[in-house]
Amino acid sequence: MSRHTHIKMVVGTAGTGRHGTVYYYYKCGNNLYKKSCDKKAVKKSWIEKLVVVNTTAHVLKDNVIDKLADEVVALQKRKNTTIPFLQKQLSELDKKIENILKAIEDGISNASIKNRLDDLKNKKLI
Repeated sequence: MSRHTHIKMVVGTAGTGRHGTVYYYYKCGNNLYKKSCDKKAVKKSWIEKLVVVNTTAHVLKDNVIDKLADEVVALQKRKNTTIPFLQKQLSELDKKIENILKAIEDGISNASIKNRLDDLKNKKLI
């Protein structure tokens, strides 16, 4: 697989020239940290101007803004499945803790039950 098939965000960075001038630019994250990208650094001013021009030309248009707004509203209306799932997990943990406490109350107790109770309480905190 070639290096160009891995997409990585660019990272803002700076360097100082021979005469102490600081230059700002963007560099591929792979190059910055792993030295595995051969893409050249791009001047900050050039790429930021390019982003502003293209955003203005292609995104900040009434029809695009309307479409984006419609998609955001549709996304907000979708049913959230994460919260009910987490609530169910919490309820199950509470039942297990309650069962262990009842067993302890009934005189059934040993180190493994205490360890299990501690494990369940720790899961609840996460």
